[in-house]
Amino acid sequence: MKEKILTYLKTKKRATMHDICVALNVKNKTDANMVKKVVKELLDTNKIIHAGDYYGLIENFTSYEGIIEVKEAGYGFVTVDGLSKDIFIPADYVNDSHTNDRVRIVLLPKYSKYGEKDEGCVVEILERNIKKIVGVFDGKKIIPDDTKIDYEIRVNKGQENGAVKGHKVVATPTSFHYDYITARIDKILGHVNDPHVDILSICEAYEIPYVFPEAVMDEIKEIPDHVLDSEMEGRVDYRELLTITIDGDDAKDLDDGISVEYKDDKYILYVHIMDVSHYVLEDSEIDKEAFYRGTSCYLADTVIPMLPHYLSNGICSLNGGVDRLCITCKMVIDKKGFVIDSHIEPTIIHSNYRMTYKNVNKILDGDSIYPDLHELVFNSRDLAKILKNRRIINGSIEFETAEPKIICDEKGYPIEIKPHERGVAESIIEEFMLIANQTVAKTIKNMNLPFLYRIHENPDPTKMAQMVKILKGLGINPHKKADQISQFDLQKLLKTVPDDKKCVTNSVLLRCMMKARYSKEPLGHYGLAFQDYTHFTSPIRRYPDLTVHRLLRKYLFDYEYDKSYYTSIEEIADWTSKTERRAVDCERDVDKMKSAEYMESHIGEEYTGLISGITSYGIYVMLDNTIEGMISLHSIKGKYIYNDEFMQLTNPYSGHSFKIGDKLNVVCVKASKALSQIDFEIKEE
Repeated sequence: MKEKILTYLKTKKRATMHDICVALNVKNKTDANMVKKVVKELLDTNKIIHAGDYYGLIENFTSYEGIIEVKEAGYGFVTVDGLSKDIFIPADYVNDSHTNDRVRIVLLPKYSKYGEKDEGCVVEILERNIKKIVGVFDGKKIIPDDTKIDYEIRVNKGQENGAVKGHKVVATPTSFHYDYITARIDKILGHVNDPHVDILSICEAYEIPYVFPEAVMDEIKEIPDHVLDSEMEGRVDYRELLTITIDGDDAKDLDDGISVEYKDDKYILYVHIMDVSHYVLEDSEIDKEAFYRGTSCYLADTVIPMLPHYLSNGICSLNGGVDRLCITCKMVIDKKGFVIDSHIEPTIIHSNYRMTYKNVNKILDGDSIYPDLHELVFNSRDLAKILKNRRIINGSIEFETAEPKIICDEKGYPIEIKPHERGVAESIIEEFMLIANQTVAKTIKNMNLPFLYRIHENPDPTKMAQMVKILKGLGINPHKKADQISQFDLQKLLKTVPDDKKCVTNSVLLRCMMKARYSKEPLGHYGLAFQDYTHFTSPIRRYPDLTVHRLLRKYLFDYEYDKSYYTSIEEIADWTSKTERRAVDCERDVDKMKSAEYMESHIGEEYTGLISGITSYGIYVMLDNTIEGMISLHSIKGKYIYNDEFMQLTNPYSGHSFKIGDKLNVVCVKASKALSQIDFEIKEE
């Protein structure tokens, strides 16, 4: 019967159920019911389409793929790949698809009861947007954390998996309906008020694993907790060289150590990077998990590490007073900041001191602590200054931004939020890591071998045009077309931004730049103005750096030049660029959530901040402590019109305007941890 129906519909573009029954010579109710059953099976298997009162072969209709947006009234619109206009989907033909699902549609025939314009019918759901639900279980339903999920999430009896009211859960959708979704609870994260459950919820939403598999933990047991004598063979011994690490007070995973000497008007800089590749072998269970994670995530007071703590805080960390295996980039640098000689070699080192940024800055400010390190520290300061000047001369852009430091109590509640402090010590490490990464990239590029590069492409004209608008809104005119502005022009323009507006302005401009990513091609780094650049200095917390270490071992230590590795480099570059973006987005969401939680106890308080963004619906204001909230346009007295050209709100009657970088006195009127939202209003003068 299926074949007969399909054969008939090939000759007939449209047919009613009556037409089909007549064609099949159906004469009784039993046969008619059988026809209806078979037609339904053909509909369910996407062989035919039902449009109005008519049926037809899908292949006889024009089909498209796209993303659907379902409106509250039940109808939808599909944004079709390659089409400039959206296709309207009547409510009858949305067919249990939900907003942001990827669907296949066919255009309904012009004789559709819905009129003559192009309308479509969803015939197949290619990919569900909602694959996992994280939220609070109320005993019957799940209230999702993601406010964009505006459907009721029901949990059928027997699908609770032990969850009770108040549990934060992770669930999988089991069926989709017009106005609700049924789901099965898979995991209980804890009670909604338990410490760190809020952060784990965001990790789940981004599919960032925070528990290591048993297979990984079993492999770790085979790794020694100290350097064995047999492991020193073939390594350059730098244990007598004065070496220090410089990190934050609370850092546990210490990737890099430095040694600095000054001889014959030249600096000798040793950047010692922990040889993680010696312990994490390719295709091991540890390696597979590290690849999947891609990077460590730093979420408020919580770290989701790429490697288990046994490695990242133990044998793979350059802890003070113990021997460690490294790959060292040794560079001879002249007083103009040029690297005139370099060597990359497997080494063994002994870190003499575990220094902090705070203590190094104290030494530079004249404190007498650690007298035996003063020469190294002051030489480091002088060399870092030379390297930075060289970068600036080459066109490197200095974006000064304010990153939040969120301090939580033992229950995970934020008790203080402030900007991360940056002193000379932080600049020293930054410059030394930059020059080491650049030197490693140049070394392998000159050998014409496959490699993993860190690239930052030139801004596209659209983004540059947006940047020019922002600068004009600040009263800074580049006097050049967007596509003619160079790094040197941006350097000069940024110098004209007032000091009190630099951080917020730079943050906004940074959003207009392309995103840095990993690539097998040496396409250069626009922001740093480097022709060749890689990530070599953090193999504990970034998988690309671990890959670079393996390539250095392959090429420089084992003398293997097989280029077949090129394909896997491309895969690593693509995946780790995605995991980096995933981690950045997760970290940003945690910061927003913790900021909102902090402000919940500061409702009604007054603050001074700078305008960090302007849209047609309101003004974003960043406070001195880096917390950002929004002033709704509806709460602003007077009529203001959004000027897209200069990204300003202007009152056409008074001429008064709001623009990025303006100082505002605001009052916090509302804050919601659940929504990660903070609402400000302008303080009445």
